[in-house]
Amino acid sequence: MPIVYFILAVCSFCLIYFKIHKDVLHPVAILTSVWFFTAAISSFQWGVYQHSWSLLTHFMIIMAGIGCFFAGFFVATHKECEGNEKVCINKKYRIITRILFILLLFMVIAIFYKNGMNLAFFHNMRGGDLKTEVSNKLEGITSFESYVINLLPFCAIFSFFELIYGERRERHIVYNVFVIGSVLFYCLRVIFSRGTLLYLLLGGLYIYNSKKKLSIKLLLFILLGVIILLGILMTIRVQAESMVFNGVKHISSPILTSAYNYIAYSFENFNVIVEKGSRYHIFANVFQSIYKLLGMYREDQIIANDIAGVFNSLTWLSPFYDDLGVFGTVFYPVVIGGVLAFFYNKSAKDKYYILILAVLQKAVFIPFFGNYFITTLSIVFPYIVTGIICFVSKRVKITIPKFKWG
Repeated sequence: MPIVYFILAVCSFCLIYFKIHKDVLHPVAILTSVWFFTAAISSFQWGVYQHSWSLLTHFMIIMAGIGCFFAGFFVATHKECEGNEKVCINKKYRIITRILFILLLFMVIAIFYKNGMNLAFFHNMRGGDLKTEVSNKLEGITSFESYVINLLPFCAIFSFFELIYGERRERHIVYNVFVIGSVLFYCLRVIFSRGTLLYLLLGGLYIYNSKKKLSIKLLLFILLGVIILLGILMTIRVQAESMVFNGVKHISSPILTSAYNYIAYSFENFNVIVEKGSRYHIFANVFQSIYKLLGMYREDQIIANDIAGVFNSLTWLSPFYDDLGVFGTVFYPVVIGGVLAFFYNKSAKDKYYILILAVLQKAVFIPFFGNYFITTLSIVFPYIVTGIICFVSKRVKITIPKFKWG
């Protein structure tokens, strides 16, 4: 099976790559090729606690990738248009993003002050799991406060988008560089979140590629650097004795071992769910927030409660299967592939769609590690805010009154 998955990964990438002006970061090409490639790696089953996958598991993995690919392939009609280099950032965009950053920054400072968090806390730590310590410190925050904490880093993506597509004025450049630097510091020294950092790195990479097309070699080199960086951060976060760095045959490098474990056991957990059978919680996992608003959600509907052990990560198919069974693992990927291709087509003439796709890059690149497309409101909320910013910047007229004195 590894050979079959490798062939599917290469074919799905190449077919879209050569159809769409050789764009190495076409979202559907990346999503399907990464999905098949990681399935291939996982199916070697080098982990000491891995088991053989059922035929149904293999079937759903393949059909999900093929469904997503065909939806994207047939919807994709992206053509380069004239005026590709035209500045598209207007005054409304700058006003909205600056007000948003200032508000979020002050709210985050207030939230951390209320919960007793400060940078000295990190300097005094020795060993342990830093992210867990941060999470424990913030257990008492409200849902709204968690949305604020999660949304602030996306301001860096908004600023980088302005750097690439906005006016090259010194004051704008200084502001955007400050925002990006502040957010990077926030991710690395305050919340210590590799997942949040991944949003920034992949989103920035997509925006840059939309203006300056990357080669396959350069893309692979950059992605290798991102993997090494995340691996290094993992060694800082988790103690060396952790199972994250052990239990893999034929691999001795801690960074490669941790990468393999996170990929392989996500598929392993998906196989466990498949063996137990779908509970047909109709849309309860995919649309958790709506169920909660309607008072229909129960804790026993959470898939993660069925997974035990150090590796509790799940693939993007897990909630699809638990909600709608085999049908869900084909239906949702087809819809996602079609929507991604539609956004990509629109981005040829409307550069704000590039920003929307940029904030979705984490979901596109790591389908093996979770569903970052549609689940909880905390995940979807930054996408909604990004959409609102783009809509208001294009469609809504904002008038700033001028006052006359005397």
